[in-house]
Amino acid sequence: MRIGANVETVSVPACIYRRGSAAPTIQSYRRAVDTWVEGIMLRIAPLWALTGWIVLVAVNIGLAIAVSLSGAL
Repeated sequence: MRIGANVETVSVPACIYRRGSAAPTIQSYRRAVDTWVEGIMLRIAPLWALTGWIVLVAVNIGLAIAVSLSGAL
């Protein structure tokens, strides 16, 4: 599993089992799944960060409105 790879470099192996080669092992399947999952996570991570910022801003706005309506300022 590659750590810190660019999104463009991560891809699912197109063919694990080639004719004339040894049969695929559990390790080769695990490697393929690890690469596939890492590619998905690299694509999703920026969205999670953006969602976190949106939630943080929404909570801050909500608190500001609540404080201003309560007359505490």
